[in-house]
Amino acid sequence: MKLLYYSTSFYANHGGSIQSIEFFKSLKENKSINAFIFPDPQHKDHIIKPIKFGQIRRKFRSNGLLQLISFYRRNSFYLSKLINRLKEINPDVLIIQMDSNFLQIKKIKEEFPNLKICCQINGSPFDEFYGNIWFRNFLIKKQTLSYSISDMNFFISEFSRNRIMGSNLNSKRDKIVYNGTDIKKFFPIEKKENL
Repeated sequence: MKLLYYSTSFYANHGGSIQSIEFFKSLKENKSINAFIFPDPQHKDHIIKPIKFGQIRRKFRSNGLLQLISFYRRNSFYLSKLINRLKEINPDVLIIQMDSNFLQIKKIKEEFPNLKICCQINGSPFDEFYGNIWFRNFLIKKQTLSYSISDMNFFISEFSRNRIMGSNLNSKRDKIVYNGTDIKKFFPIEKKENL
């Protein structure tokens, strides 16, 4: 099977990058999968980094119109290059580590109707960065409809899945892969070298 893993978090400076790196590493170790990553600096893909200027970022977070502009701009990131890479690789499956780029799902599905799309969903951008965005309720509905188009979705909790999918929840498509920790595996640890 040929698979393309699309993650905007892979090169980020937060915990999501660890998840993406480890996930892709496990894909590469599976001999039945021919796995590719996007974006990929080896293909000279430009890695888009977030704005670091604290004051500008605070303005974006507090202004609903600026958040709306930022949201639609982020949904344009990588899309044309991703479509070109999909044409080049012709994978069977596209796995997307979701950012706030869920509007891309519909465009990809229209361009590649036979491509299986699987989304890793850690939460809704409207609960965090885009909390003050204009037309929030409209965009939340678009989010649910976008995930309804994909072939498989993985959520980190039942609460998150129910909240995002609502009445569109399909238990065959919308699965849960918990990202919590089983503390029983850590305590008690009698030998500190095991830790």
